[in-house]
Amino acid sequence: MTGRFEFKPFDENEDLELVLVWLIETKRAIPDTDVDIALERKHYFADIRIIQAREKEFASVLYLDNKPVGYLCTFPMPKHPESAWLDFCYLIPGMRGTEASNLITERTVQLAEQRGCKAIFLNVHHLNHRATAFYEKNGWQLQKKKDDGYIRMKKSLAHADSE
Repeated sequence: MTGRFEFKPFDENEDLELVLVWLIETKRAIPDTDVDIALERKHYFADIRIIQAREKEFASVLYLDNKPVGYLCTFPMPKHPESAWLDFCYLIPGMRGTEASNLITERTVQLAEQRGCKAIFLNVHHLNHRATAFYEKNGWQLQKKKDDGYIRMKKSLAHADSE
C-alpha cells in the first residue's frame, strides 16, 4: 500500500463525531448489544479529555494521505505505571489486514515502552472473533475471561524481558 501514514492527536473539534461512529460501530458488532449514543458520547469523550490532559498522543487518529483511517487510545495506568491500557483501537474495514494494522499496534507498543511500561492490557468482547484473532496474531495472550462477556488480554513488552 502506498501513501503517507501519520498519527495526529485526537482533536475534539474535528474528530469527535468520526470516533463516535467508530466506537458505536464496534459496540454494535457484538450481538444483542444496545448502544446509547448520547451516553457513549458523554462518558467516552469525558474519559478522552482526562487521558489527553496527561498527554495528547495517548488518543490519536491515524491518517493515510490526510484521510482518517483509524484511531488509538492507550495510556499508562496511573495506579500501575508499569502497565499500559489499550482502551480503544479501530481501523476502517478497508484498512484491516494492511500496513495500517501493524502501524497501530506498533504505535501502541511505542507509547507504552517510551513510558517504561512492561505490559499492555486490554479487554475484548468474547464474540469479537476478528479482534481476538488480530490481537493473538500480534503477541497478546489471554489472561482471563471476565463475567461481563469480555476477555482480558496482555502483551508483554520486549524491553521487559531484558530487565
